[in-house]
Amino acid sequence: MSLILPDWLVKARQRRERAMAEAARQLAPPPITVPSEAPGWHEVGMEFSYTPPAGFEADSGMVRALRAEFPDLVPLWVNWIFKKPVDSSGAREEVCFGRWAMGRVVDVPGADYEPLKITNRPQVNPPPQPHLLEAIFQRRRPRNQAGSDLPGAYVPMGWEVYHWVKETYGAKSVKEIKAAKVDRPRARKEAAEEAVEAEEQYIQDELAGFIQRKLETISDVQWREIADRDLGATPRPQR
Repeated sequence: MSLILPDWLVKARQRRERAMAEAARQLAPPPITVPSEAPGWHEVGMEFSYTPPAGFEADSGMVRALRAEFPDLVPLWVNWIFKKPVDSSGAREEVCFGRWAMGRVVDVPGADYEPLKITNRPQVNPPPQPHLLEAIFQRRRPRNQAGSDLPGAYVPMGWEVYHWVKETYGAKSVKEIKAAKVDRPRARKEAAEEAVEAEEQYIQDELAGFIQRKLETISDVQWREIADRDLGATPRPQR
């Protein structure tokens, strides 16, 4: 059974809602903490390229072997940009750490990854554009060392990387990689979204039922008293 509210009550509610909205607009906004102003090093972002700076070229023989065995893996150069801690003048200087990385091309049905944004794409025989950043190659930095949250020491794109790739991906089939990189992450995302929707619907149903039960217990005299209060009218004297 649906409950039809009196017109005067609907108008009273609308006026009250407008008053509450106006009061909310007049409230001072909460203070905002800007991460870039926090002390210590601050990560700005990454820029990907197919071409490293001079003197940091990859081992060409290793890259040929890698591409022959793992055509979906693409070597990438990463400019990993950070800001230094604030100096005495209040400025934050940017520092770029160059590192080699490995991207992966996801060419399977159901994958919704966007390609990585990469600069310096060769015009002749360009490599495929990867969708995932698989790894950034760097040495482990000691935790107790200053700047432990910065990138570790440089690792060249040589045979050490090739052997790491062989050990990491050599025993995995395409089906296993698809399950790890596409199917399971998508299933976790869908399950989380469904759980949130179910919880919101449960709360709405419970609230609607509670309000309906409360409304059914209020008499017409009480409704008019509520409306008078919301509209700012002088309460009627009790007899």
